[in-house]
Amino acid sequence: MTNTVNNVISNDAKNLNLVENFNKDIVAAPAAQYDYVLSFFKRAMKDDSAASNATEAIFNIAAKTQTPVVDLVNTLKNKNELEMTASLAYYLNGIRAPSTLLGVATPNTANFFAARNVVI
Repeated sequence: MTNTVNNVISNDAKNLNLVENFNKDIVAAPAAQYDYVLSFFKRAMKDDSAASNATEAIFNIAAKTQTPVVDLVNTLKNKNELEMTASLAYYLNGIRAPSTLLGVATPNTANFFAARNVVI
């Protein structure tokens, strides 16, 4: 049988480990800061699960950008839901791969002269 994109190669431990641990970065967070961020998102969001996910995302952003968590939360204060969502997408896009950007309706198009030199 030929391999396709949809076939799973179960004997490749590195690939399986990568898939199983994708986006499971472990970030050490002080309890007081975690509670502060979680309570902020619980007030701002309607769902506790969404607040928990946003809290984890903020700590991952802070760890990868070397920015204090409290500073990130302070930038989100006094914003409505749409502005907060846009800000979170902006921060998350800064740490994500360019092929998995959030909140981008139209992809950036390359300059005509740069694009015509690409051979597929």
